[in-house]
Parts: sequence; structure tokens; C-alpha cells
Amino acid sequence: MDVGWEEFGWERLAEGVGRRRLPGWDATAGLVVGGTAALLFDAGATLREGAELRAQAQGLLGAGRRVTHIALSHAHFDHVLGAAAFAGAQVFGAVGMAELLRRDREALRADAVRHGVAPDEAGEAVDVLVHPHHVVSGEWTLDLGGRQVLLANAGPGHTGHDLALLVPAPGGGRPRWCSAATSWRSRTSRRPALTRCRPAGRRPWTGCCSWAARTRCTCRGTGRWWTRRSSAPNATRWRGGSACGDGSRCRTVGGMRQYDPDLTPPWKKQAPAPEVPAEPDLVVEEVATGFCGAVVRCEAGAVTLEDRFGKHRVFPLVPRGFLLEGRTVTLVRPRGAVPARPSRTASGSVAVPGARARVARAGRIYVEGRHDAELVEKVWGDDLRVEGVVVEYLEGVDDLPAVVRDFRPGPDARLGVLVDHLVPGSKESRIAASVTDPHVLVVGHPYVDVWQAVKPSALGIPAWPTVPRGQDWKTGVCRALGWPAGDTGAAWRRILAAVHSYKDLEPELLGRVEHLIDWVTSPA
Repeated sequence: MDVGWEEFGWERLAEGVGRRRLPGWDATAGLVVGGTAALLFDAGATLREGAELRAQAQGLLGAGRRVTHIALSHAHFDHVLGAAAFAGAQVFGAVGMAELLRRDREALRADAVRHGVAPDEAGEAVDVLVHPHHVVSGEWTLDLGGRQVLLANAGPGHTGHDLALLVPAPGGGRPRWCSAATSWRSRTSRRPALTRCRPAGRRPWTGCCSWAARTRCTCRGTGRWWTRRSSAPNATRWRGGSACGDGSRCRTVGGMRQYDPDLTPPWKKQAPAPEVPAEPDLVVEEVATGFCGAVVRCEAGAVTLEDRFGKHRVFPLVPRGFLLEGRTVTLVRPRGAVPARPSRTASGSVAVPGARARVARAGRIYVEGRHDAELVEKVWGDDLRVEGVVVEYLEGVDDLPAVVRDFRPGPDARLGVLVDHLVPGSKESRIAASVTDPHVLVVGHPYVDVWQAVKPSALGIPAWPTVPRGQDWKTGVCRALGWPAGDTGAAWRRILAAVHSYKDLEPELLGRVEHLIDWVTSPA
């Protein structure tokens, strides 16, 4: 894999570790590859830049692999707006970043436009802005499969919510990466988001881990620690201290300090709790919530408890997660238990456990809008990945003939199009009739919008409201149902959350989507 870094415009720093300077705003993205997962540090300034990083990362990782984790160093537009291009990746950020991104979406868009991002690109990226799924308030060790990396909330530096990254060498030794998001120079000059460690004697903004009030330097050849003192916001002063004194995280090899691959601080390591099989009728208490009940069933990674009122709750099987007669224990699946696997996907197809996503076909399915695409992904996502079919949205079908011409469909690149409100006499029916390419299939449902394809019973309403002509349909629906009329995005999230499988959708949509998948995947 490492031989291809330069071919993709990346700088290889070590085995499985590389970085790339991004054009435009002097930002740096980094990639750390483990045996089973891959971490991207910062995601670019636009969805287009994020998609470019995703394609390059997939080329470096090889077939069947993708970026699984993203760490955002801080909340500036040129580091976060590309994250939405990485579907399914787990995003990490410093505590407070998620709330900042929710509150200052418009300011983020304006900042991007002010710095030269096209307004439509900035608006699109902000509309699908990804907030961190995991917040880091201290240190967080990620296992990428044979390689551990450390994410650390270093406190205010370049911004008020900065995240640092440390990548140690396999087997110990000089770190391969040490991020500089909270450098002492960040208030006066821009530095790359990731830098190599500097030798001892240099300023610690490139060479030391600054995430604690007192932490040992990880630079090769030094045994000193640094103390961080802040007398004012974003002001940082450093001083040297005594040599490393605990041998649990670093050791001396040939007169040089080297770190073990396990970055978990000794004071955070807990004694292992005894493992107890989650046998039926075993009464335990869940540590975090205090819920007490008897084991009803134990499935893959989760246990279901029933309390004395007959209420059921599901909890993950995590280490030290339960109390048994006052003692902390780790519940495990009983020996011989067969892990439960879904026999059907959300679309009703037979599930294929452990199947990898197929390389995307040349053919595509186009849908009219983003809501259509999200609904198709939620119900048919497993099927699409197994078949290698990509679904894209058009933001309307007024220019459908031109879109078809640009796609250049053929026997090995069939195109399927799903259109809303495809009824006789409608504008959509006239546009669909103008597409005559034999390798294109245009189908549609009769509903004004894909919202109506969700059964009213799934939302707990008797029927979809009737909206008078001349009034925006979505706004009218929100008013009739008593939802905030000015936030159709929130309304759609509410509708989408009510859809769990094909049983929640109308047959008119189900048949059309199945037809399109068959069309794209059938041999010419």
C-alpha cells in the first residue's frame, strides 16, 4: 500500500501513515491506517474536497476498505465541511464542538464564502454538516486493528475546542505523528494540522503532547515533561521538569525514551472484572442507569433485562457494565449461544451476514431529491452495497434530458431514474417521455412528494393532509400536523426516523425502487 502514497499526492511519513497539504487554505489532512480500520484527520473545506480525499484514501487502502473514523482538529470550515462525504464514518471532536457547529451554522457558511468557497458549495456542505458522534473531554485511545492512536482534548489553543492526535511507532519509540492543533504559535501563524515530531530542545508545539496540565514529552531522546500554564485564554507558557519516572508508558532503549503502543494512562487502567455468563433469569443491575432486572435473552453484543413491572430494556455487553450482588462484573454471552443475526434486510431481502460492499457498478440510480435518496438508503442500503449500486440525487428533474446525455448510458452503464408525481398530464410525465434512450428506465410514484410514500400509520396519523393548490406542499403539511412550519428539515428527520423497513412504505414506491435495482444490475 505504501508505494502508492506519492502517486495520490500524499507524503508518506511511516508505514500506514501519511499526510496531504490541501490547496486553497493551507490545511493538512492526515491518514492513519490500521489492520481493520483507518482514521482521517480533518476532512477538507467542501464536499468536493472531502469526496476527493475519500477517493484517494480508498485508493491507498485498497479494494473493500474505507475510512472508518474521522477526527476533526477544530471547527473551522476548511477542516470540517468535507466530513459529510464519508458516509458511515465515526466522527470525533473536542467537547463543545458539536454544540458550536449546531449553533453557528450560518457563521460557518459565511466564513467559508468570505474565504473564497462558492456560495452554493458552502451552503450544500453546511446543509449536510456532520456533527461529532463522539466527544473527547480528556484522552481517547482508538484501536485501528494492530495500531493504537491517541486523541486528546488539549484545551483552548488555535480555537476554543481543539483536538490533538498522537500516533506512536509500532512497538514503541519515536511517535510517527504528533498534531499541532494547540500550538503556542497558533494565534500568530497558520501551521499544518499535522506535523512531524521535532528533536528535543525545540518548542513543544511540534514535538510534545500537550493534552494534560503535566505530561511527558514523547520526542525521541528526551526524558523531560512539560507543564502547561495558561494565565489568559489562548495564552500558553511551558517549562521543563524532571525526567520520566514511571515505566508503565515509556522505557529507555539505548539511552532514549520510547513509548509502549498501549497509550492508556496507568491511572485509568481498571482491574478486570469477573466475567459472568448472562444466563436467563440472572438478576443484575446496569451500572450507568441503575436499571435492575432479570436476563430475558442475550443476543450479539446486547442483553435484554426485565424489571419487576415487566418493562424490557436492552443494554450493550460492555466491560464492567453490571452489578451482581453488589460486585462489578462483565456479562458475557453464555457458551454455546449462537449470535442472533437478522435473516432479512430492511427491504425484505435475505440478509448476507459479513458480506463486503461490492465495487460500484458503472450504472446509477438517480432520484429527484435528497429526501428520496435518504429514504432509499435507509430501506435498501444493504441491498445496494451488496449489488454495488450507487444512488445519487438530482435536486429536480427539469434538466433530466441533459443529465441523461451527460451520463452517456450504455449496455454496461444502465441508468435508472425515480421521479416524484409521475401521473398522466403532469410536468414530470412530459419530461420523462422526452427521455428515449434504450439504456435508461424512468419510473415514478404518484405522490406529490416522497414524504407521502411513508404510510401515515408509521407516523401515528390517520392520513396525509390535503394541501390547497398554490401553497407549498411541505409547509402546508407541517402546519396541518402542528409541526414547526419553518423547519421542513426537522419534519423530514421525524418522518425518516419513523421508517424501519419496507412495511412502513407504500407499495407504489416499493415496486418502483425494486424495478430500478433490477434494471441496473441485470446483464445487458
